[in-house]
Amino acid sequence: MNGADGDGFWEGSAQVSYGSSALARWHKEEVTGSYKVYVYFGYYPNGGSKVAKYTVYHAGGTSEFTIDQESSSNYKKWIELGTFDFTGYFKVEISAVAVPIVADAVKLEAANPPTDPEISLSPSSLTFTAIAGGSNPADQNVTVSNSGVGSLSWTAVENPDESWMSLSSASGSDGDAFIVSVDITGLSEGVYNGTVRVTDPAASNSPQDVPVTLTVTAQPVPEITVVSPNGGEDWQVGSSHDIQWTSSEFSGDVKIEYSTDSGSSWTDVVSSTGNTGSYGWTVPATVSSTCLVRISDAGDGDPLDVSDAVFAISEGPPPGSEIILDKDTTPGNFTEVAKKWYNKVNGADGDGFWEGS
Repeated sequence: MNGADGDGFWEGSAQVSYGSSALARWHKEEVTGSYKVYVYFGYYPNGGSKVAKYTVYHAGGTSEFTIDQESSSNYKKWIELGTFDFTGYFKVEISAVAVPIVADAVKLEAANPPTDPEISLSPSSLTFTAIAGGSNPADQNVTVSNSGVGSLSWTAVENPDESWMSLSSASGSDGDAFIVSVDITGLSEGVYNGTVRVTDPAASNSPQDVPVTLTVTAQPVPEITVVSPNGGEDWQVGSSHDIQWTSSEFSGDVKIEYSTDSGSSWTDVVSSTGNTGSYGWTVPATVSSTCLVRISDAGDGDPLDVSDAVFAISEGPPPGSEIILDKDTTPGNFTEVAKKWYNKVNGADGDGFWEGS
């Protein structure tokens, strides 16, 4: 289809004479729009009836045309088959009704070629995003091109004028670009819409609009979340546990406190420590079933979070009630020693009280 010289037309000639199954094809991708289709043959085939059938594949389906290649009125001239719409792909086939036939050349011609400049915009819309109270988003450019003929001389204006949007380099010719800037000063959270209108009185499609959307989101809220203890735990006096938390949009040091009266009063675990998500704590001798942990910004106390529910600090085992039994170091009567120790601590009858001596 593209031809040896790259002009889009096959310009050689070939005689097709292999019976009714003979077929030649021209095809090309990226053909979109309305085009006139022409065929051409430059010499008489030798012998036979010389009748060719042309099939055009187009957006609406297929169309067939029968042409007598022996007729002098068809010889050495471009024959128009018709005007067709194409959506990305062009194909024409020639087959024999009566052989031999000649497969020579096919061409396309825009059905409605432009006669004036035409405005083409890239991109055709703009989207900006920003955080309320933050910095302005980066400027964006729109290139204005001439997809028609002649000279393009364009001007861009806000339509309507928006206080948060401004333009620069707002006029030019084919291939130039205008710049859109956004200023979010004083804007609250929300979506703001504007339009840039591009005009050229000589352009066939003037004016053309570029929608501009600005989305302003709220400042992210810093958060701290207590993970452990977060309710229901029973930590014994003197035991070691990690107080754990997570944080988002916050990286400063934290203060950790605990309460034994459901939050009526607080005692420091540590007044300031790194926001690492974990802090080792040796549980103090403050027995209570209504304990809470509070973690906050060590600077100003905000953000903060408190355990979702109470946990308990309970007494540890009585002195001397803990023994380590190891088969490797305990004499051969390991099982007997373990049983006697269990009975001493829990009582021989299993009620939890030692009743002997």
